Amino acid sequence: MARRARIELSEAGGAPPAGWRRIEAELPLFGETLHVAADVEDRRGRLADVVPLARALCDRVVAAAIRRSEALGKPVSCRKGCGACCGKYIVSMTVPEGFRLIEDISRLPASVRDEVAGGFAEACTRIARSGIHEALARPAGEADLSPDEQLRVMDEWWAREGFPCPLLVEQACSQYAIRPLKCREFLVTSDPALCGTPSAERVPLPLSVSEALALWAGRIERTQPTQEMFFNLLAWYPPKQARAERTWRAVEMVRGFLDVARELAGAAAPPAAGP
Repeated sequence: MARRARIELSEAGGAPPAGWRRIEAELPLFGETLHVAADVEDRRGRLADVVPLARALCDRVVAAAIRRSEALGKPVSCRKGCGACCGKYIVSMTVPEGFRLIEDISRLPASVRDEVAGGFAEACTRIARSGIHEALARPAGEADLSPDEQLRVMDEWWAREGFPCPLLVEQACSQYAIRPLKCREFLVTSDPALCGTPSAERVPLPLSVSEALALWAGRIERTQPTQEMFFNLLAWYPPKQARAERTWRAVEMVRGFLDVARELAGAAAPPAAGP
């Protein structure tokens, strides 16, 4: 199998390595501009190959949001060992993240991999036994539930069946570096005891990288953008292995992803002041 393209967020100046291309974008964030430069090996890549770039971009967007929140006198309450939100929300992931997470887990040391896989296997069993799939399915000839109706059903199910994330160990994420984008984007300034309630005060983000990645994946695959249930990862992946290996030219993939991120950031940015 041919080696896939490497994609890296460029932090330094100078030219990219031979055989690589640099793709740049300007994202409006909080009235300022975030310059993003990605170095891309000129090969073919898969959806999963863009995820490390998305994670790095997400971390930069979140860091900017934290700085702004603190400047406004609202420090972030989230701390290592809190775990207040883990298990109180249905964690979703994009399709590219699902493909990448399977690879990330497979690269863990055997003992750690077995423990993580065991946690996901238990979660999949509980989800299968809960009846949520039957609640979401529609008989032949009936229209599918709308996204809002699906969300309502999922929220009702989670209120009954909620359980801790498979990656949670002693109230901390055991695989913090590979956690979903939705987890990276969830920060609060309120008391952690309020997490899971309408009173939780979230840190506003000028761009959801999770939303950008989902929208981009939908465009490149020519499907509807989707968010999948993170806890159901091991049951979700097997039917999609061939899909996970589809490739496109990596340079065009990264350019398309950054274009979507710029679109969403621009749509969320306040209009420029005028006369």
